[in-house]
Amino acid sequence: MKTHRPIQIIQYDEHSITEDILEALQKRGSNNVWLRIISMANMAFLDEVIKHFGIHELTLEDITSPEHPTKVEQTEDYTLLIMKRIYEEDGYVETIQFSIIFGEGFLITFGQAGNIDVSTYIRSMHGKALSVEQVVYQLIDQLIDSYLDYANNYQNKTDDIEDLVLESSGAFSLSALFEFKQSMHQFRRVVRPARDLVEFLLRPKSAIFSEEMYPYLKDLADHARRVVSLAENIEETLTSLHSIILTQFQYKLSRTMNLMTAVSVIFLPLMVITGIYGMNFEHMPELAWKYAYPMVLGVMAVIGITMFVFFVKRKMI
Repeated sequence: MKTHRPIQIIQYDEHSITEDILEALQKRGSNNVWLRIISMANMAFLDEVIKHFGIHELTLEDITSPEHPTKVEQTEDYTLLIMKRIYEEDGYVETIQFSIIFGEGFLITFGQAGNIDVSTYIRSMHGKALSVEQVVYQLIDQLIDSYLDYANNYQNKTDDIEDLVLESSGAFSLSALFEFKQSMHQFRRVVRPARDLVEFLLRPKSAIFSEEMYPYLKDLADHARRVVSLAENIEETLTSLHSIILTQFQYKLSRTMNLMTAVSVIFLPLMVITGIYGMNFEHMPELAWKYAYPMVLGVMAVIGITMFVFFVKRKMI
């Protein structure tokens, strides 16, 4: 009878892959078993699983908490790794928890490390018998590689934004830059703990992996450090671009204020003259002069032009 539980059990060795749940669990003492639990909605079934593998109930509590931070925990019988898988939704960085429990001869994963076909994945190792720790390494490596892919994409996007900002500050809005900066902040909050987790696995005292796995873990740690370095550099670049946009905006605002001030100063003496001759006094001798009107207009034109040239030379307008 086929089960419809949201799991996938893989019994694997160098020759075959069996997906019979009962058979796989019965043979787990002598063969490697990978139990993939995709959904954690059935708590009764999860209780059965943790009892079968001798997993503490507090470990299950950590796994079923979707907001639990990245962590590594060792016990006498198994090791727990909690990491985050990244995806984008409406331009924002979102995370899904991915947990790994592994011990002697068994591996249990909760959630998905990515879009992988497990059967193809195991067979792709050229018929080579994989140990549990090798599979765990491959899963962590897949997560770190996905981080690196996102980091490279974000770097390309940052370069495009930088080109737009340097060409014209009006080509990229502050609100869009702020949203991207928030996404990068969330991305960094995910990749930093992942780097720390990988570096913890490298410590000799942890003894989670065998010595032959350490060269691979070192390479994994290099990738994790590169991801964090890229994320930090991108955030620094975005902060600089934010400052550049604000500076350019303030410069344009200052130029506008200078222009408005210069125009006001130019028209001020002209307004004084028109104000004087706008007064209704009877005894203003120059009003009776034949050339009074063109003379006043000429004086006003000379004053306006002189002040305009003065402001242009001072680069105020």
